[in-house]
Amino acid sequence: MGNVKTESIYDVWNGPKYYYFLTEMLKNGRKKSCPEVCAKCEYPCYDAVDHLDPYREEVLKKFIDRN
Repeated sequence: MGNVKTESIYDVWNGPKYYYFLTEMLKNGRKKSCPEVCAKCEYPCYDAVDHLDPYREEVLKKFIDRN
């Protein structure tokens, strides 16, 4: 997504790579967008309080409209 040694956290957070990552996660869900890492993550099973997959389309529209 970026390198905080050479970029500010703000620039990484608001940069095109992170925007693309978030957009793809909302379009396709975490398991399809990031199968090598996110599909294997057990965090959502135990401690995630903001599971957005059922609301992906609604959140994606708001996310795109905001940007």
